[in-house]
Amino acid sequence: MNKLARQMKIIEELKLKGVVSINILHEKLEVSKVTIRSDIEELDRKGYLLRTRGGGVVSNNRNLVRLVEKTIHEYEDEKKLIAQTAAKLVEPGMRIIIDSGSTTSFIPRYLKDLKLTIITNSLMVAHEFCGSENISLLVSGGSLRYESQSLIGIPSLSFFDTVNADMLFLGATGFSIDRGASASDTMEAETKKMMISSSSAVYLLIDSSKFGKNSLTRICPTSELTGIITDSIGNKIQQQLLDHDVLTLLPED
Repeated sequence: MNKLARQMKIIEELKLKGVVSINILHEKLEVSKVTIRSDIEELDRKGYLLRTRGGGVVSNNRNLVRLVEKTIHEYEDEKKLIAQTAAKLVEPGMRIIIDSGSTTSFIPRYLKDLKLTIITNSLMVAHEFCGSENISLLVSGGSLRYESQSLIGIPSLSFFDTVNADMLFLGATGFSIDRGASASDTMEAETKKMMISSSSAVYLLIDSSKFGKNSLTRICPTSELTGIITDSIGNKIQQQLLDHDVLTLLPED
């Protein structure tokens, strides 16, 4: 596990519990206490947490949003290929929901020349489409979740309950065959569920590092997905997806 991935795990643990312990992180992440202590000191300097004796506590500093930008650059080449593959499914005139996420944020660059209706709760996606004359852009209301730059809450749920989309490009922080797609934030997961119920086809966009991981809140079972678009996948998992009538799309396809 590289430093960025490790520090994101620390932040996720901090968000769940409000406090992190060097001893617990040392066992959970299977790295030395010296490494964990160094990570906590760096996160403290950057304002992501407040360092304490033996660990750290949550900080009110909203520098957490910078993690989104860093996440985008992790596996960046793979995410661009996944987004490009997803864009090939889109035809002019479609109504497309694009979820928030580090992979889905690359989709707009491949769709700007098509005449489409784009529906999103992602500020990054909305920003990418600004100025595109071919795009009819609908953005949900809601409260801003700084970590993902997404709009969530009752206004967002109500908004997605009123729309009808041909296709959804869904983001997630984890996926497993048994538990399906999952997210690290409960309210964000509820928004994703409403997106699914408003869409005729649902494609999950995840890089291969997220397979076999279950985040805090379940978004949907595997059977609710139309397909998964990823950079690589094992034959066994691909067969299991087929058993659930879920397509697998890879960049070389």
